[in-house]
Amino acid sequence: TDFLVIDVHGGGFIAQSSLSHEPYLRRFSDSAGCTVVCIDYTLAPLAVWPTQLHQCIYAVAWAFENKEQLGWTGKHYSLAGDSAGGNLACSMVIEFIRLGAILPESLVLMYPALYLHLSPSPSRCLSVRRAHAFE
Repeated sequence: TDFLVIDVHGGGFIAQSSLSHEPYLRRFSDSAGCTVVCIDYTLAPLAVWPTQLHQCIYAVAWAFENKEQLGWTGKHYSLAGDSAGGNLACSMVIEFIRLGAILPESLVLMYPALYLHLSPSPSRCLSVRRAHAFE
């Protein structure tokens, strides 16, 4: 196939794996008619940032080096990720731009964890207020 989707699983950097995402990724692969690869990375606290990002970049490089094994021509690829995986997919694109590497044709982010600063927001304030109501 000409197209490869490289997915990075979510789980808040502390949970989940490619196995937890396999059922819907298989359905997606079948319906889209393309190869899908899901990257597993070392979860926190066993690894600290940017270990996960480096592992994901290495996995993309591996896919390019092993495209025949994947049944992929190497022509087109897309990065996808949910939650923490969306963060890693976005971070990879930023790093690929910095390195001058081949960029994906698309970036599919599903509820990505992109704003990781601790700051007051309406939803956080409501959460704290509700949490105190249960004390």
